[in-house]
Amino acid sequence: MKKPSTPRLPRRTTAEYRWTKEKMIAFLRALATTGKVRAAARSVEMSAQSAYNLRARMLRDHGPAFDRLWTEALAIALSRQVEETLARMRADRAAKAAARAQMRTATSSQAPRPPREAERNGGRGAPSLPFLQDPRTP
Repeated sequence: MKKPSTPRLPRRTTAEYRWTKEKMIAFLRALATTGKVRAAARSVEMSAQSAYNLRARMLRDHGPAFDRLWTEALAIALSRQVEETLARMRADRAAKAAARAQMRTATSSQAPRPPREAERNGGRGAPSLPFLQDPRTP
């Protein structure tokens, strides 16, 4: 018995497997956005390995210009990630400060708390633990 044939996808042309100038530009833009080589390569329908091969080939054949652009794109992505992280940290800190302030106003409106043992004894410690007190203190 013969298997039912599945429709085949059309083959890509040879040009679709190659890095074009447009693909390189789109790759570098995606790299600056994501900071991830695999994701940037996939966005232009290429593999991460082919991107690394392109980088090495461009460095070998055309000098460090493409390599510098690659590095700059990663630096842009990293600085964006740092800025986003700092913004989240600042927002968290502000939210915690607001919660603490709200907690303080809620507790200040309640009945005053009784003084702690050290406050009752002038800050010298608990009277039930005489060995913790300074013997020179009256």
